[in-house]
Amino acid sequence: MPVILEELGEALNSRFTVSGDIIDINDAIAMQHRALLCTPPELDVSWRIHKLASYYHHRAAKFGEPEYLEEADRFQTVALQSALASSKKDIIPLIMTSFLEVRAASFAHGIYDWGKIEDIVQAQQQILDRVPRDHHARWSLLEALGKRYTDLFRKSGQLEHIQKAIDAHRESCEASKTSSNLSSLASALVLRFGDTKDRADIEEAISLVAQAIEMGPDNTMLTRLLYLLGEAYAQRYSISKDSEDLDQAISHFQSSATSSFGPQGSRLEAAMAWAYHASKKQGPAAALDALDVAIDVITLYGASQDQGVTRRHQRLSTTSFIVLDAAAMALRGERVDKALQYLEKGRGVVWRQLHDLRMSVDSPAAENHPLIDRLRTISRDLDDAERRIRGTFNYDEKFKWLEETPVTQRMLFRENEAEYAKIAKEREDLLQTIRETIPDFGRFLLPTSINDWIKLLPERGAVVVVNVAQSQCDAIILSGRFGEPKHVPLDKFSREKAKDLHETLRTLLVDTGMLQRSEVIPDTRAIRPAKIKSSSPTLSNILQELWVAVVKPVVDVLGPHQSQIADHRIWWCPTGPLASLPLHAAGIYRGSSRDNLSRYAVSSYTPTVASLFERLAEKRELSSEANSGICMVSVSTAPGLPHIPGIQLEVDTIDAQLKGTSINSLQLREEGATVQATTSAMENHSCIHLACHGAQDTTEPLKSRFYLHGGRLDLSTILNSNLKNADLAFLSACETSVGDARLSEEVVHLAAGMLAAGYRGVVGTMWSIQDTHAPRVAEEYYKELIRRSGQINGVSAVLDGRQAALALQHAVHQLQETLDDSDLALLSWVPYVHFGL
Repeated sequence: MPVILEELGEALNSRFTVSGDIIDINDAIAMQHRALLCTPPELDVSWRIHKLASYYHHRAAKFGEPEYLEEADRFQTVALQSALASSKKDIIPLIMTSFLEVRAASFAHGIYDWGKIEDIVQAQQQILDRVPRDHHARWSLLEALGKRYTDLFRKSGQLEHIQKAIDAHRESCEASKTSSNLSSLASALVLRFGDTKDRADIEEAISLVAQAIEMGPDNTMLTRLLYLLGEAYAQRYSISKDSEDLDQAISHFQSSATSSFGPQGSRLEAAMAWAYHASKKQGPAAALDALDVAIDVITLYGASQDQGVTRRHQRLSTTSFIVLDAAAMALRGERVDKALQYLEKGRGVVWRQLHDLRMSVDSPAAENHPLIDRLRTISRDLDDAERRIRGTFNYDEKFKWLEETPVTQRMLFRENEAEYAKIAKEREDLLQTIRETIPDFGRFLLPTSINDWIKLLPERGAVVVVNVAQSQCDAIILSGRFGEPKHVPLDKFSREKAKDLHETLRTLLVDTGMLQRSEVIPDTRAIRPAKIKSSSPTLSNILQELWVAVVKPVVDVLGPHQSQIADHRIWWCPTGPLASLPLHAAGIYRGSSRDNLSRYAVSSYTPTVASLFERLAEKRELSSEANSGICMVSVSTAPGLPHIPGIQLEVDTIDAQLKGTSINSLQLREEGATVQATTSAMENHSCIHLACHGAQDTTEPLKSRFYLHGGRLDLSTILNSNLKNADLAFLSACETSVGDARLSEEVVHLAAGMLAAGYRGVVGTMWSIQDTHAPRVAEEYYKELIRRSGQINGVSAVLDGRQAALALQHAVHQLQETLDDSDLALLSWVPYVHFGL
């Protein structure tokens, strides 16, 4: 049985090298795991363990997954230890070489310290020295040594290291020519050319890659060879200035990027090189085809539904800047529509997929249709599979679970992943069938056109996307007034300025203790004024910078007039480091030229443009049925966290506003506010007010949480709840609308998570709110919300989430009237923000 399982694993791995299908490599890993478990204990298993490690490495190389690389490293270590203890000494050099190759790749992914690369080179040399010159695998050991010297050169920049790499690769090719060692030699020559500009190196590199391609390599190798050939021609162009060289570079980058079976990381690298050189030759507009491919690859690379949510977030954190740079290039090519398309396709990808899994289909054509019914079933299965992956065991960013979890449990985790991948593939195939066979479903779960979006906007409403790229910053305005997207260059702003403002704000919040809601000295809860130095940049400075460089240019184009009560709506969709800055409060609050955004418009935020327009298009009638109303949750204490004394007063003020209405309401206080009671209440009420401690988890965003009595309400639990009637959430906890800066394009925070769970609107906070003011803000907010929500049969019976932004602006304005213009006052009201409808 072990032999059969192993042979099946080998066949699946071989097919994977051709198909690139994640299901094949997942099954290969599963078969090899089972072969190991079936092997009698008295038999040597070092070679089987080595094969398993190589399968993990193949998957890691294809999909850029450091945790799979860590698994490969772990199993190669075990394989080497087993081989050293066995009588099969002839396999030790090969296993040792594989181990070193995996370890070197681990350096590149930041799993190990690059400072140890010299040890890897020395060990590889020692292996080679112990192998007879006629050893059948000597050529592969020489190639491995050359790769390690190349790694060392990348770290040291010393020409002697790249010379040793070239020497080793030449000897390898003399022993046995393969597409792999020809490619390795060519790569080393291209690297040396970058330093020496010796034309002979680049000419030889081009010849070697051409030979390697003629040998008919597998798809993965072909993708990399085409990229390498493009890079060689691009390098030659740098000295020849021959347009033919540039054309050849662009052509080969294009071929590599559009290779459907190539590793996604390699394809993305090729697409960006294609875009760069095409733009260099013919201007930004010529790069659009390449950027189309790059954005498509990013969507696959970071968000394939054959990956769990946590891994998708990890992968997207490495590619988000590309999306912003692609949009900037499209704007330079005067394609505002393309820029917006790139931003929508490449941002908020995971939330969009979670939303799609929970989609509702109201079309008459879909009623009782077997394909739609099947889609609903598969979507539930995929959701369940995702939960099983998360529930197998927890792991953190350093992959400690690999050391703490038995092999059998890790195997269960991998099998859950494999099941997830298969269900995801079936769902994608079914979606394509639905689009092709059901009338009027050709665009089902695909983006709506920009023109259709604009038609949904209220007359006095606009969406403003602010793209913060490395090269430039721009605003894109969607408004019925213009009919098509309007481009507004923001020449006074930059990504570096945004990062500086973000760091300045973070420092200020840390100094003042504003990152956690708690009890402090009277009237200055969570603020320690003594720590604000007069020489330090202030919140007032930050808001003024945002007004002058970002917001005022947009307001000037939109043209609303100043008003005591602003009646224009602006939905902000910021990117990059700007996503953590308070655009809604931008303004000049001191001196003679005071001006601010709230005089012109009521501000809200939206994670993506599409998520807002889905809510604008939604037809939902107000109802006073039992599943409407509000649940108020209040928990003032949590283990290890400070007491929040103002919470009960806050909820009491809300309850007082509800008296005299027929709005359904429920209070869950302290011991009654358990996780189970709260999730049940959320399923049975359209509105939720959460007054408690909250926390962001930047490592695993779906574990961001609210602290309730006896447990934590994780975002993942909320997402998994049945919130069909969700309308409005008020998150009266600290820092519920600021996510991880590394994942700014995924907008991963509690407020966005509540939107993804189904709430149409969410009030959150960018940092800690003060107990002194929180009850007053809540009182004014709900008083205004009730007033604006209208009446049914002469009595206030519902809370209308569509009025939430206006109600919040009113409540914050009432608070401002009682405060001065100091930084402490600004810190009190600025954190309140509204997301969604």
